[in-house]
Amino acid sequence: MMQLVSGRNAARPPRAISTSASQSRSGALDALPGQSRATLAVRGTGDGEPALTHETHGPGQGFENHLTLFDTNLDRGAGDQPRLAAGLPRNDEPPGCIYGCFHWHRFYNLVLGYRSGMTSSRRRFLQTAAAASVVGALPSSPFEEDLSAQVPGAAPAADGYVLVTSANGVEAAKAARQALIQGYDPLDAAIAGVNVNELDPNDMSVGYGGVPNEEGVVQLDACVMDGRTLRAGAVGALEGCKTPSKVAKLVMERTDRVFLVGAGAQKFANAHGFPVEDLLTSKTRKIWLYWKERLSDTDDWIEAGKEAEDPDIKEFIRKNGNEYFRPQGTIHMSVRSAKGDLAGVTTTSGLYFKMPGRVGDSAVVGAGVYSENGVGSCGSTGRGEANLVTCGSHTVVEFMRQGKSVEEACLLALKRIAEKTHKVPRHRDEKGRPKFNVNFYAVDAKGKTAGAAIWSGSKHVVGDNEGVRTLESAYLYKRGA
Repeated sequence: MMQLVSGRNAARPPRAISTSASQSRSGALDALPGQSRATLAVRGTGDGEPALTHETHGPGQGFENHLTLFDTNLDRGAGDQPRLAAGLPRNDEPPGCIYGCFHWHRFYNLVLGYRSGMTSSRRRFLQTAAAASVVGALPSSPFEEDLSAQVPGAAPAADGYVLVTSANGVEAAKAARQALIQGYDPLDAAIAGVNVNELDPNDMSVGYGGVPNEEGVVQLDACVMDGRTLRAGAVGALEGCKTPSKVAKLVMERTDRVFLVGAGAQKFANAHGFPVEDLLTSKTRKIWLYWKERLSDTDDWIEAGKEAEDPDIKEFIRKNGNEYFRPQGTIHMSVRSAKGDLAGVTTTSGLYFKMPGRVGDSAVVGAGVYSENGVGSCGSTGRGEANLVTCGSHTVVEFMRQGKSVEEACLLALKRIAEKTHKVPRHRDEKGRPKFNVNFYAVDAKGKTAGAAIWSGSKHVVGDNEGVRTLESAYLYKRGA
């Protein structure tokens, strides 16, 4: 029997980012007179790997104190350091941007003290975040300039700001929350948040290092929407750009259109300064080859004898199983500012090993995201095709308009998906229930949030005055029942 089950609070992680270091080796950099002081700290996550955190302190309202950071202990060729000082990327690192752009007149050397036990890929991600940003501050970066000056009446969020994001968005929520505390535009804050995942090669569901399509090519989808104006921008099947959410925002701001796809989206990104980069990492290449080699016993692809013992493949199988090898992965974030403005962003690398050119719900306005001031904002993850045909995120917001609570609105939209879509054997279990899952993450005009899924076990992340915490999502069906 279908149930409408409310979510319950899970154990709360620490309330906020803590960056208390005050010396340059720990990442705190003294500002020039009249400037803010910025702190970039590396802190442990509990599993032996570090996480990058960033704060600003001082007279400014935001991240206007732009810094150039690079690690003097990096292994590099003899020609690399002059290239970096000249504003060019290292030979082995493509440019990228995670927290901002940088003034050229002042350089700081940041030695990352957290080095022991750090995996190569994670270390490279952190180094890229701090170092390669010298030239990676591409257009539309939320910290590229003092955005508060662009928004009339923008004020620091003392009370009332809130965000909701998917379960993989803990670090994204922390970054977005810090931007909201500074009083920044809600859409820019949301994009800054999901950029954390887009640039992390260890998140294989989005951006750089996303799992590729069936031909081994990473194609990314993203959509943004501003609830104040109902303007939106989207890109689909975008290749070679780590941060499709930024490109989607440029489509909204710099064109008279909403949706660009494929080669056209890439040309548009190039025109605005985004370089074409290889988004496939060694890890995702191995996983793709393992999948491809096991498709058939009669084609020309042969599985390596000990391939399944590779640590990256073993971890992937542990998370996703060895039989059903095609999960979906995405990050969505909806934000309500202290002023009550709403915005949303969804970004993804899509269904693992998808057909080339396949675009799911993430890039489609009204399906993957919908935001409208005075009503609510919603976004989704999960099986995109089921959400596409029901215009899921728009449906959730419409239920809010009718007076439903946020959680009830999500569950009613999920009930429609469960009852109306994919009514074929391959998508239904022995009881006629969906084999797939869809998740919604939503916030209403008053700042009330909810997460809900077709199946139990899903979580969502909320950020507000009290910090960032992970909560259980409501659901229709209980697993195992």
